[in-house]
Amino acid sequence: MNLFQTTAAGRSMAGRFLLTCCIALVLSIAPSVSAQETIATPIPPIPAERDAGGIVVPPPIPADSGAVVPEIPAESLPPADSISVAAPLSPVVSPGYWIVSTHQLSQSFDGCCPAFCPQVYRHDCGAGCRGSSLAELSQSLIPGVPVCIVVHGSFVDWDSVHSESLCTYRWLQHAQPGMPLQMIYLTWPSNESLTPFVQIDVAVLGRRAARNGCYL
Repeated sequence: MNLFQTTAAGRSMAGRFLLTCCIALVLSIAPSVSAQETIATPIPPIPAERDAGGIVVPPPIPADSGAVVPEIPAESLPPADSISVAAPLSPVVSPGYWIVSTHQLSQSFDGCCPAFCPQVYRHDCGAGCRGSSLAELSQSLIPGVPVCIVVHGSFVDWDSVHSESLCTYRWLQHAQPGMPLQMIYLTWPSNESLTPFVQIDVAVLGRRAARNGCYL
C-alpha cells in the first residue's frame, strides 16, 4: 500500500467518525429543544361567556368528548299523605245545657209501660233558665258532637239542681276549652222524706233510682 492509499483511507475513516459525532450531537440536543418549545408555548385562554345578568357561563362540553354529564333530578312533589289538610271547622253550639226532670212521672214499678213525658228546661249561659220541650231538645242536638248525660244521686233538692248542673257544665267545658259540648242534666225526685228512718228512705230511693234508669 502506497502513501496515497494510506492517506485516503485515513480521510475516509475520519469523515465517518465526524459524521457519527454530528448525528449523536443532534440526537442529544433535539429532545431538550422540543421540550423547551413545548414549555414555552403558551396555552390560549378559553373565552368566558356571560349571560344577561353578568354571570359567567361555562363553555359547553362537546358531544363527542365522551364526558358523562349528570342528569338534573326533576323537582319532586311531596307525597299526598304528608300534605297537611286543614281540620274542618267545629260546629257552632250555643253555650248552655238542658235539664230534664222526671219529678212528675211515675216513680214505681206498677207493671205498666212508663210514658216518658218529662219537663224540659233550657239553661242559656248569660240568660238563665227557661221552659222548653223535648222536641226542641231533640232538634237542637248536632250529630257528631258528643252528648254528655249527667244524673245526680239521692238527697238532691230542686234548688241544688240548678247550682250543681251549672258547676258540672263549667267543669266539663273547662276540660277542653273551645270545643262544642252538649249536656243533658237528668233530675229525679230524690230528696223526699218518706219515713222517719234514713235507712228505709235509702232503700226506697234506690228502687226509685232504678225506675229513672228505665226512663234514661
